[in-house]
Amino acid sequence: MSVNSKQTVIGGSRLKKTPAAIDSGIDNMTVDQLERQLGGLAARWRGTDEQRAAASIVKNYQSTLRRMIALGYHDSLDVESELPDEYMPAEYLALFA
Repeated sequence: MSVNSKQTVIGGSRLKKTPAAIDSGIDNMTVDQLERQLGGLAARWRGTDEQRAAASIVKNYQSTLRRMIALGYHDSLDVESELPDEYMPAEYLALFA
């Protein structure tokens, strides 16, 4: 871990806070809630057959994950909380490239 970041453990996941994230006063509960929301969205996406609903879920999922990354989240998600790679935001995939 670099000198310019701080890592916090949240319910088994690691939140790596960048200096900007630390300065903005990230609430760890907010990121934890967003992570749970992603899991729920992924489950809803897997459970829907309607194309319009699936597209809406993907849009919401991507927005939520981008927000988490902007807040300093740089860890991998649990497999059940992920969507197929073609629906994952490029910012998330780039973290592990």
